[in-house]
This record gives sequence, C-alpha cells and structure tokens, in this order.
Amino acid sequence: EELYQQLISMRQDVHGAAIELDVLRETCQADTKAYDGLKDSFHELLFNGAHERCKIFPQILQNREECSSSDYIFGKVIASRVSQSVVEAVRHWDGKQAVVKIWKKSSFRTFRQMSRIHNELRTLKKLQHRDTIPLIPLMNVWETHEDLYVAYECFGKDLYHTLERYSKTPDSLIRQVTTPLIDALSYIHSHNIAHCDLKPENIMVRTNDDESISSVKLVDFELAVEVGDDHTLPKEPRGSKG
Repeated sequence: EELYQQLISMRQDVHGAAIELDVLRETCQADTKAYDGLKDSFHELLFNGAHERCKIFPQILQNREECSSSDYIFGKVIASRVSQSVVEAVRHWDGKQAVVKIWKKSSFRTFRQMSRIHNELRTLKKLQHRDTIPLIPLMNVWETHEDLYVAYECFGKDLYHTLERYSKTPDSLIRQVTTPLIDALSYIHSHNIAHCDLKPENIMVRTNDDESISSVKLVDFELAVEVGDDHTLPKEPRGSKG
C-alpha cells in the first residue's frame, strides 16, 4: 500500500518512477515475478499519456548521443510495423552507411518493452570497445518528441535470406558460417554475455562476388543476459516465439 501511494504520487514523473522501480528490484531479487507483476500493473499509470508530455525516457536515453535526424540522409524502408520501422540511411559527416531502427514512443506500454531496448544498447556499449568486433556496431542514438532512433552500421544481409536461394544448404557454406560464428559467440561469452536469441535472422553475413561468405556478425541483443561468475542463466524462458 505504501509503495502504491508512492508510485501514485510520482505519476507525472516517469524518470523518478523508473528509479524507484530499479531500487525496488534490488530489494526484491528473491521474488522477481512479484516485482515484474507490480511493475507492469502500473504501466498505464506511468506511460498512458505520460509519453506525450515527457520528452526524455528513463534508462534508454542514458545511451543518448549528441546527434539528430538531420545528421542522416534516409533512404529505403526495409521493414515497417505499427511500433517500429527499419530504414536505410547514410551519415552526413563520414558517408558511412547505416540501418536505423525507429521506435514510436507511444508504443512503449510497459517497462519490459523499454528494458529490452535499453538492454541491447547497454550490451553493445559493453562489447564494442575495439575496432574489430563480431557484432553489428552501434553508431548513434537520438530522439525526437515522438520517436527513438538507433543507428547501426550497415552490414550485408541476414543468414535466413542468404539461405533462401538454396534447396539444400551446401556443406561449404556451413563451414564458412560455423567458424566465424563460433568466434563471435566466444567473444561475447568471454565478456560474460549470452545472446539468448540466436537464429538465422540474427546472424548477419557479408558475401564475396562468388557468393562465398567473407564475414559473420551477430545482431539483436535485446534478450541478451549478463552471466554471473557462477555461469548461471536466468530461469525464465528467453528467445523468439515460434
């Protein structure tokens, strides 16, 4: 009841509520389900309409950089859904090709949805501390009043669509993918990160002129988890449905 009253009093302060809930999580580790249930039960209170009045979102915008849409030239729409679109783009100042994910802020209805995006940004920040990395680098993060933009380096196409042209996957192609994929997983595991959503759609490949695969990188770390020193993983199921 006391916590309920505290959250009610903070209904106009999304950032403050998020901080309070983070504190709550630290004190409720023994009962994660109860924490998640309580957190989501207040999502309407915290986000229904609040996103229209609050420009800065908690957690996610800790990763914000000084960048804006004017720094990019936007091109073809790769994918489009109600809550998210993916667009090809080129960054003005260096001509680097990018893929930009654009989330509508009005689609964020629970902390769980926001935490997935925050989790990916935090994980990429932790992993991309060297020039050559086996994952798609994060380029920029910025926001408008309505949308959140995350720009990634453009890199080849996913393994799922690469394999579509084959009725049977050639052994040579399997060998070309397997070794760099193991290297990529070894790299993230060496930083105590488990991907938890490994599938052909999240494995990006770059091909040579003869269609052989030259390099492999991982993408989509929304469900990734940091593994403790005891190497235990969260008990709740993770990964894509279907």
